Amino acid sequence: MIKLTSINKYYKSSSGNFHALKDINLNLPDQGMVYIVGKSGSGKSTLLNIIGGIDSFDSGEIIIENNSINENGEKSSSTLKMSEFSKKDYNSYRNTYIGFIFQEFNVIKGLTVYENIALSLELQQISIKDRHQDILDIIEKVGLKGKERRRINELSGGERQRVAIARALIKDPKIIIADEPTGNLDSKNRDIVMDILKKLSKEKLVLIVTHDKLLSKRYGDREIKIKDGQITDDTILNQENLSEIVCTPHELKPITPKAKVSFNLAWKGFKLNLVRFIFIIILFSISLIFAGTVINLYMTDTTKMYAEFQQENGNNVVTLSDKYTYFETDKTTAFFTHNLSSAKRQFKLNDGVTMQTYESMHIDIPISDQEPTDSFEDKFFKQSINYITKYETQKDFEEEFYLLEKTFSVQSEYKCYITDYLAYMLNHYNYYGYELELKEFLGRSISFEGNKQTFKIVGIIETNYLDFYNLGEKLFKNNKKHAVFEDNLALYNSIFVSKTVYEDYFTGENLNYYYDDIIYNTKSGNIEVEDVKFSYIQDNNLTLTPMVKIPGYETEYPKKPEQGEITEIAVSKGFVEQVLNLNVENLVFSDSSKLMLNGTSISNFYLCGISRIPASIEFNITCIIDDEDIVIYAPAKSESHLYNNLVSSSFQEGGFLTAKISNDLETNSQIYRNLLNNDITINNPSFRKLQLVDVFISDNIFLFAALFFIFCLFSILMIFNFIVINIKNSTRDIGIYMSLGMNGFKIALIYLFQILIVSTIAMLIGIIGSSILLAVVDSSFKSLVIVDFKILTNTFLGVIGTMLLGYLTPIIAIALPLLDLSKKKPIDVIKVS
Repeated sequence: MIKLTSINKYYKSSSGNFHALKDINLNLPDQGMVYIVGKSGSGKSTLLNIIGGIDSFDSGEIIIENNSINENGEKSSSTLKMSEFSKKDYNSYRNTYIGFIFQEFNVIKGLTVYENIALSLELQQISIKDRHQDILDIIEKVGLKGKERRRINELSGGERQRVAIARALIKDPKIIIADEPTGNLDSKNRDIVMDILKKLSKEKLVLIVTHDKLLSKRYGDREIKIKDGQITDDTILNQENLSEIVCTPHELKPITPKAKVSFNLAWKGFKLNLVRFIFIIILFSISLIFAGTVINLYMTDTTKMYAEFQQENGNNVVTLSDKYTYFETDKTTAFFTHNLSSAKRQFKLNDGVTMQTYESMHIDIPISDQEPTDSFEDKFFKQSINYITKYETQKDFEEEFYLLEKTFSVQSEYKCYITDYLAYMLNHYNYYGYELELKEFLGRSISFEGNKQTFKIVGIIETNYLDFYNLGEKLFKNNKKHAVFEDNLALYNSIFVSKTVYEDYFTGENLNYYYDDIIYNTKSGNIEVEDVKFSYIQDNNLTLTPMVKIPGYETEYPKKPEQGEITEIAVSKGFVEQVLNLNVENLVFSDSSKLMLNGTSISNFYLCGISRIPASIEFNITCIIDDEDIVIYAPAKSESHLYNNLVSSSFQEGGFLTAKISNDLETNSQIYRNLLNNDITINNPSFRKLQLVDVFISDNIFLFAALFFIFCLFSILMIFNFIVINIKNSTRDIGIYMSLGMNGFKIALIYLFQILIVSTIAMLIGIIGSSILLAVVDSSFKSLVIVDFKILTNTFLGVIGTMLLGYLTPIIAIALPLLDLSKKKPIDVIKVS
């Protein structure tokens, strides 16, 4: 029995508070059909909603009183006061005590007949499988047998109302409340519904609100009339059906449906609105693709990717160059002495230990003049020694390198160490006439044309060159491995000497000539020439025959200039024909200017070493020597020290920096970042890719930030808009769930699961799409580099950022409208819909 005492209800309106119910006092029986009748606006529906627990009252009390028989056979009672109900109590009350039937049916459109009815059991954590037959019996009882799998939109109005009745019945409530249950039905369906409710009233209290007095007279056992919020009449129509029954006391135990119920409802709603969800997935995916791409570009640690590439491919050597600009042409060159210390500081580790670095210089020491074949060995082993590397102290050198063989018995001013690669290279080209064991190299000499001194081998350094040699022909087919092998040649193909030996060796006294590249400027632009031979006139040795003497010069050969005069040099026939593109036999000299040949200026050139320290001179050409090679001749030593100065500045005023790198990726990555920040170039071919990508990112960082903001804002606004619309379209369903006793958290889970489905699919597409987009951007550098390796890819932080954007945005978006709805009463939510 339900007892209402002095119930008052007020509604706020623009004109003030409206007194909807005025001191309602009412006792309701445990069974029978009780009608509440009255005109529209009289307060009858408000009264019904308050009894049903989907609306609240402002004052008074509602007591739920249950009579029972105790263990002694005596009648007892228990009471529940609605004014003391918590939100959980209201949920339990609506879930177990009340079965609500609405005028608008309020069944879930996305569910079948069977699923709508079973939902009441799922909310009570009752197994549908165990109650399957009961569900079918109730479906048959309301006349819907055979329509269990039909969706709601396939049913008529009367059939939908019967689904609502069956949904109320299956949970076996104490009271069935019906608000205008026949208001939207034709006479045939009206009678069917009323007959069902009449049968139910034999066992339960059926409380019906209607404005149809004929129905009340025909079916009712009791009629309560309301006018202007007050009870004006309470008439018993059939006392027999209103007899008091003894029932089990009702306890308001919190019943929380499983999360699986929310997920199932979410999935069914997703399938029902599949087109709408697919549309938002596409839009959200596009947004996440670009947002993810921007995040990954920003998060990409380019130097770490390069360090990983080196480690994976066996590269343990880096050779550094300085950047060099001459005549607006950017080149790389050795460091000047004053820059070397700054470059070396980049190899200082976090613990204060400095990695060993070595100054080296390009040099060309031929070891074979035979024509190379296509064999692997001829491609693997070079035909000349390309580097000479100096070390500071013997102790540091022997701590850094493992010596396979060494000797202390060799007496020479020019001692050197060679690598095992270089030893096998000398063997391959039969440099000493026959193949030697490693220990047999000790004490052997290395010399080359153009120098007056020889190096004596005193030790063999072990390297990892066999890792590449064992690849055979595969080495040259694998661009990455081949590039790394070429990188390591700075170590493999080098001779190592002490600092004292290096400085004593590279003087004009020891080096009769050397090769370098030049850049010079003409009216037509900057000209670059490789492998130019630098030499000097040896004491006016007439074996160098001048083919052409330039008119206007006093002497046949270049001479030492007087103070303020431009340096005079001689050039070879090959220089004139291959560099100046002039035919020596047909040269025409200007009578008015000794600086013109065939109308072309051939004076005021600037020689600038590219492979070594830049050494520039301004000169005039005085004669042309009969030599097919490209050669520049300085004045004789007795006339000028120009050649000595060139050798000294090119070889001794600095050098390249060679370092064996560590095995620590983080350390190497930081070193490479410092090198980039200090405008230092690594000579390794693969480093070019790193430079291009790093410049691309740094030059576009503000653009990336703007794009990230735009796409994030677009994603947030789009998903917020979708969620608001989705929840707005589902407001009626939310009100129905609330009226069935489903708590707010489990209702929120329905929409959370839906948006997680959207977010997960969109996020996966976004991650895959950003990977493809990053790969496209990354591959765009392929034509600009010698060896390509992947730098731009989905990073861990980038994926996390995309996931956060893909998940947090919708979760926050869904929380706001659901939080607002959770504060409302079920009837308000249903009315809003």
